[in-house]
Amino acid sequence: MLDIIKAKKNKNTGEPIAERTVRNYMNILKALFRTAMELEIIKKNPIENIKYTVDDYQLQNNYYDLDDINKMIFALDDEPLVYQFAILLTLSTGLRLGELIALTEDDFNREEHYITISKALSETKGKKEYSLTKTKKIRVEYYPEELEQLLDEHLEIEALKKQQLGVENNLIFTGIKGDFIAKKTISDWFRRFLIRNGLKRITFHGLRHTSATMLLASGIPLKNVAERLGHSRASTTANIYAHAIPRIDKDAANVFSNILSGGTQDKNLKVVK
Repeated sequence: MLDIIKAKKNKNTGEPIAERTVRNYMNILKALFRTAMELEIIKKNPIENIKYTVDDYQLQNNYYDLDDINKMIFALDDEPLVYQFAILLTLSTGLRLGELIALTEDDFNREEHYITISKALSETKGKKEYSLTKTKKIRVEYYPEELEQLLDEHLEIEALKKQQLGVENNLIFTGIKGDFIAKKTISDWFRRFLIRNGLKRITFHGLRHTSATMLLASGIPLKNVAERLGHSRASTTANIYAHAIPRIDKDAANVFSNILSGGTQDKNLKVVK
């Protein structure tokens, strides 16, 4: 039963449903079966002993390593600028797809190269509107200065499209009508892009996982990565990205190994795979 629920896809993005959604489904089913027992329809709750909490969730290979990233960036060269920027910004910041789509020009500090994430796109029954972020908190994300030129080029194209459509807004990403682009539009394009270029299949959300994995494997403190991802608790980050933690532990051991063996005491940790 649990495996069936976990295999469900988000109808808007095509990505696996969130771990909290899995937990909510399980709680609803347990309640239904308990009611069925009270009504003497069944004698035993078949899922009463199945335990599932958010902390049980761990990432299942839905991320890229450095080699995969390099292949993807190389393949992006000839793709539309809108998708180049969407992918590279997500990879660099770990934004959720809804947060990415909700970005406006006002959210960007072009001098200091950071964005303010205060909202997300909500899609309900075909209606698109702003909502609060998942944790209902505002955070700041710095992005690489190298993305500035790509952003300028992308905004030029967006401005021309909006002018032709007679639309006035400061959205960074827009759909064919000049309003919010649909989550499914981006996630479906990304899936086809990976297939077309023979790249490892991950979801668009996997770019967020990739961002976190690379940061942790490079020695960035867990607390900082959790804040960057917008997680309310560092323990959530630690559990989801447990695969990256052993690399950090091994790097730390290597530092002391070098000290004890009289070798280099270089403090710059390298990624250990």
